[in-house]
Order: sequence, then C-alpha cells, then structure tokens
Amino acid sequence: MSAASERCMVISQLPLNVVGGGELYTIRSFRQLLKVQPQSELWYAASPQPALAPHSQRLVQKYIRADIEGETVRAGETCTLQQLLLHGAHFDSLVIHQYLSSATTIDWIAATAPDQNVVLTTLGHEAFEQEFRRVFEPATNILIAEISEFARRRSEGRGFAATSVAAGIYRSDIRDLSGPQGKPSTRPCRAIAVGRLLPHKGFEVTINGLPSAWHLDVVGPSSGDSVYERYLQDLARNKGNVTLHGFQSEETRRNLVASADVLIASSCHRLYDGKRIEQAELFGLVLLEAVASGTLAVASDIPSFREVMTTLGLDDFLYEERNPQQLREILIQIEGMPAGERDSRLRVARERLRANYLWDDYWSRVFGHLAPISQLRLVA
Repeated sequence: MSAASERCMVISQLPLNVVGGGELYTIRSFRQLLKVQPQSELWYAASPQPALAPHSQRLVQKYIRADIEGETVRAGETCTLQQLLLHGAHFDSLVIHQYLSSATTIDWIAATAPDQNVVLTTLGHEAFEQEFRRVFEPATNILIAEISEFARRRSEGRGFAATSVAAGIYRSDIRDLSGPQGKPSTRPCRAIAVGRLLPHKGFEVTINGLPSAWHLDVVGPSSGDSVYERYLQDLARNKGNVTLHGFQSEETRRNLVASADVLIASSCHRLYDGKRIEQAELFGLVLLEAVASGTLAVASDIPSFREVMTTLGLDDFLYEERNPQQLREILIQIEGMPAGERDSRLRVARERLRANYLWDDYWSRVFGHLAPISQLRLVA
C-alpha cells in the first residue's frame, strides 16, 4: 500500500482555538500531511482536559474535527472520545500531539490495533508525564517522534526510545533576499519578539536589554496572566520605545517579522518572579521563521535554542538567559555589522534551514521510522 493510499488521524490533546507555537506545529504538520495522505483527518480536544480524569469522564470528553484554511482552524463536527476511538479504527496511523497532556493518550494506545501505527509527539504540555512514565509499555508499532534533539534526549531520560524529527518552515515560505545587499537595515534598528505573553518567554529581559536607540515590537496573544501582562505594560511604558501589539493575524505577524532587523527570543527557566520551571522550550520555531523572512535571530542560551542556532550557524548570537546586558551587547554588535556580512550570515543560515527544518519532507522522515502497515498486518 502506498503512503498516498493510507489514512492518518492526527489528534491534538489540547484545543487549537488559541494558536501558539505548539498549535502551529500541529496545524502546519497536518497541512503537509494532506499533501501525501489526502484522506487524513485532524481532531482536537474541545477544551483543556484534566490530566487524570476517571475513565468514565474521559470517554464523554468532546473532540472537534478541524478543517484547515491556510493556518486558520474551522470547527467541524463534534463527538465524544468514545465515538472517536471507534472512528480511529478506520485509519492506518494515529498521530497524537501533546501526548503527555492527558490520560486519554492511554485510551488511544489501548484502542489501537496491532496493525496500526501510533506516533507520539509532545509539544510542551506535560501534566500527565509522571503517570505516563509509570504505565507506558513500548511496542513495535509505537514511535515517539520528538520535535528536536533536546526533546528526544528528554524522552530517553524518561526511559523511552525516541527519535528526533524536526520541521518548522515550508520551502515556499523562505523569502528571497532582494538584491545583492538584501533588505536595507533601518535606523533606528527594529527588533521583534513573538509569542504568547507567558512569563517563561522572558519578554521583560528583551525589553530591558534593548538599546535606547532601537524600537521593539512585541506580538502575541494574551496568556490570561494579568499580573505578568501589567508588568510588561509598565516596562514598555517606562522604556518608551516598545510597542505591545497583542494578537495579530498571521499575515501581519509575518510582515512585522520580515520588516525587523532582529528577532529576539528570550525564553528562560527562571521567571521574572523568581520561580523556576523544568523546561522553557522544546524547539525554536520563531527562530526558523525569522531566518526564513530574512531577519537575524538572537536567542537566550537554553538547550533547544542552542540546538537550532548552532544548526543555523548563528550560535554567536546566543546570550546567557536573563542577562539583558549581554543581550544589549549582541544587538549593538549587529547594529554595527556591515550589510554584506549580515546578508552573508543570513544566506548560510537559510541554506541550513532548507537542509534541516522543512515541512516539505517531514512526513517522509516520520514514515521512514515506522514499520510498513503490510508488515504490521503480517505480525498481527
């Protein structure tokens, strides 16, 4: 059976109605899946699920079928988990995103036939991690495909064999550098920071590290953390050269990234209020988007960002997390960089982007790690 004749169901254990990096990963991977397996379907949880709801409650939780228009999710039919588990029997492969989010992942694995493949990918929400580690039993038809080498190592640290299959950009989204000098550098320089307004994104570090002559655009939806958002608003007001745009359309966001000189990603493990978290990011999607748009990336030196920046050849633009002074020094260095040097760095980074992070061949890389369905049926 050819890949095009097979059917795959993608299940997001979190809703897709608020779009951040994890949700975009699900949406974009599914858009690519439709090109190779056009009969595939995408379903997502209608609301956030308790990590450990009783089985009877899990079975009546609602899932929604997603219709994708560009990167916009349109809600289709709705059914219960129990109904969807039965529907899943008609697919050759099941791909579960945010598999460490909820106990319903165990329901999916239990309902899977021996001749169906299962792909598990975490995108950062891991409320069910400890329980999953306790009950999960590896099988030949289950593949843990993580979104970065960093995420793969974390899985292996839990005792699970995993592989790394990363993607973030379509080849067609990589903009040509216009002319021999690329896009002109603006004065004052413009920086952009993108993401949901969550404390671990470290927007306050970006604001505090911004040179006085620069301007910063912050683009991203509310996180619901009103205390943190008021803190950012006060910082931006006092700084005077920061604009908080809030949520913007995908087109507007891309245009703002493309018009910036630098994208800054300041995610951190120690938050503005002193709290610490175990992991800040599993990947670095915004770094890829910046390079694809012809914009240099600067990032905090956390493991997932270091992996991406090193692959792109931009690791000298990493700064110690929560160190605004070091960030400012890198930005001043970039401001003084000749346009030809900047464009040369971008061209190298974009070639490495094409070689390592394209959606265009993502599913061939995933399917390459899976046992052929025909082989599984012989085993079954």
